[in-house]
Amino acid sequence: MKILGIFASPRKLGNSEICVKEILRTLPQQWEKESINLSRLQLQPCKACYACLPQGKSCVLDDDLKLVLTKVREADRVIIAAPGYFLGQQTSVKLLTDRLISILNEGELYSLQKPCVIVIPHAIKGWEGYAREAMLNFAAFLGLKVLDCRVLNKMLPGDVADEEGLKVLHSLALELAQDRETDWSRGTELLCPICHSSLLQLHKDKSWRCVMCDSVGTLLESAGQLRLAVTAAPNLRFSPEGLAHHGQVLLNVNKEFIQRRREVIAHLKPYK
Repeated sequence: MKILGIFASPRKLGNSEICVKEILRTLPQQWEKESINLSRLQLQPCKACYACLPQGKSCVLDDDLKLVLTKVREADRVIIAAPGYFLGQQTSVKLLTDRLISILNEGELYSLQKPCVIVIPHAIKGWEGYAREAMLNFAAFLGLKVLDCRVLNKMLPGDVADEEGLKVLHSLALELAQDRETDWSRGTELLCPICHSSLLQLHKDKSWRCVMCDSVGTLLESAGQLRLAVTAAPNLRFSPEGLAHHGQVLLNVNKEFIQRRREVIAHLKPYK
């Protein structure tokens, strides 16, 4: 059993690194374990050149993207930890997420639904923002099956190793070891029944839409409790078919650009 821990933090022995290492330490000793810090890798911003989209092509940038993707494919289970930054995800996680455009036509290589747990330490209570949803999105595009995702309000380096934090980390290790998914309804918030995101558009007609996976449904009330009923889960964005569809749409956009190049250049000329 190969376990990969991915953490992202410019701090040495910051809370994200401690989260990954504590979960790894709690897992069976005989398992093969490895961890990488995205912040220490060379990851360039996506150029939006679309050179990676045709079948059989890969990203033209020469950096550590291939290293990360190879390790994800080789792992049997994955741990991800990164802090929330200014209501969003940590910088290197965003960089890597943007570069996942390069696997849109390789979705079948990342569709094995390998068990994964996520931890998001953040400093100021109430400032977690959309970091949780961004991390779920990151894992979903890699084809991982997220068993649990926890947000820990821990301020100083090492705070995640207090009694409360260790209890959460050890429970995540147990879920990962047993491949046991959490009860996503355990909290008080309403989550998308499909992807577990809390980023929902609620409409006046009591319908709802998940902005992450594009599922839609109706908002129901029973015994004073609200719940979300799914009426349609479209071609899921995170499935191999959904990824391939996204890639084809972008390829069509690129073809249209080539066909209308002169027109586009004429539109841009006044802004040079």
